[in-house]
Amino acid sequence: YSHPVRISDDVEMIGSRFREGGYEAHSWLEHLMAGAHLGYAGGVPIANRHTTKLLGDDPDFIAILDRLAGDPEERAFVMTNFTVTHGPYQGRELDQYCDRHPKQCEVSKFEDTNYLRMLYALEHIALAWEFEATTEKYKLSSKQKQRLRQIISVLYAADVEYLDRIFGKVMDEIESRGLAERSIVVFKSDHGEAADRPSLAFRWTPGMQLAPDVL
Repeated sequence: YSHPVRISDDVEMIGSRFREGGYEAHSWLEHLMAGAHLGYAGGVPIANRHTTKLLGDDPDFIAILDRLAGDPEERAFVMTNFTVTHGPYQGRELDQYCDRHPKQCEVSKFEDTNYLRMLYALEHIALAWEFEATTEKYKLSSKQKQRLRQIISVLYAADVEYLDRIFGKVMDEIESRGLAERSIVVFKSDHGEAADRPSLAFRWTPGMQLAPDVL
């Protein structure tokens, strides 16, 4: 097993099928391990490939929607990967999240919060694979270990809420142009988050491993 590996050109991709069916194909693929450079945008013309997240206010996306709204015969296929809830968690828009969920963010008041957050960013794979050994290596107390767990949970929750908001904005733009009834939207995930359960082989599992618990 090796990843990333470029997808062979003879592998038929979904973008190719839609393009053959008369759809204008577009992609917004930000993930470094699932981008156009690795063949994931097969069937999408180079000019229609983007290396950023698909956001609802993206000018190229808005232009596609406007063309569809203006001509019932127009058809488009749009593929994206948001890559928000993938470890290590960033806690995107964390301040806004904490304003809405102050109780969950009480951990941010501790004097060692920044240190623990930086430790997680640097050692997220080691913490997922060997939590006890890694926390012992850094001589974390039992209270610090508990705070670290809380911090990771808050960062993940903030990223989930951010993903929900940016995907919601994409849907809002589709619906505001009366295109909802003409659209098929498929939202899928490759794996989930099993969080900090002692029974797991790996903790905070969206990292380098493909654990049965989260597939």
